[in-house]
Amino acid sequence: MFCIYCGKQITDGEFCPHCGKRIALSQTNYQPDPQAQILGDVYDQLLQVQAQKKAFHQSEINSLDNAIHHFSQKKAEFDEYESVCNLVNYYAKGAKKGLIVWGAIIVSIGFLILYSALTGRVVQEDKVTDILLLSVIPGLLMIVGGISMQINNRKKYTAYQEQCANLLQELYIHYTKYPNCPVGPEYTNPKILVRIRNILISGRADTIKESINMLISDSNQDSINQSLAITSMSLASIEEIIRKRNPWL
Repeated sequence: MFCIYCGKQITDGEFCPHCGKRIALSQTNYQPDPQAQILGDVYDQLLQVQAQKKAFHQSEINSLDNAIHHFSQKKAEFDEYESVCNLVNYYAKGAKKGLIVWGAIIVSIGFLILYSALTGRVVQEDKVTDILLLSVIPGLLMIVGGISMQINNRKKYTAYQEQCANLLQELYIHYTKYPNCPVGPEYTNPKILVRIRNILISGRADTIKESINMLISDSNQDSINQSLAITSMSLASIEEIIRKRNPWL
């Protein structure tokens, strides 16, 4: 017996198991239309593709769930790493705001001293020498202050860089303990993984790769893009840092 709608062979029953159409038993004893059989085959293939796509989509979600569970164990370290990276970037620029404030203070003091000298409120004899001397003092203070700030800035930069490297090594070791990780190390921050998963669940993307691309291109994810910019580091770069710190590995 054959279904009059899809042309597939069926057994006794009220509904076709292939297309789901309701069929009267009197309609089953006929020679199937070749065109209906072709359409039936196409319909079956579409159903198979849809089922496979749905199963793969769910497997991608399950894979992210497992990754989130694994990397959430280091959530505190990820947060600390991001914070320290911000400090490294800040001191890498030389803490220019502090230097500008210091310069403004010294210039103001120098202006007041020079004004007092010119108006005779500070010195009465040999004004030329005193004016030159009082004009040089602010400059010297600015130089000394600038050098001191640079030295202090370099110390803090080195300290935070070392702390960042320690955290990076710890996070990388944790990354290596998760075989076949579905994302690169730069996306293993739990809050980034959750965003990738949310995009996947919403149906905006079918795969993890598509979800990541959508996350990066989404203009409404400024905070996540900032986090990605901070933690974005290729696997080769991470391995290079670990290798320099631990030549025996």
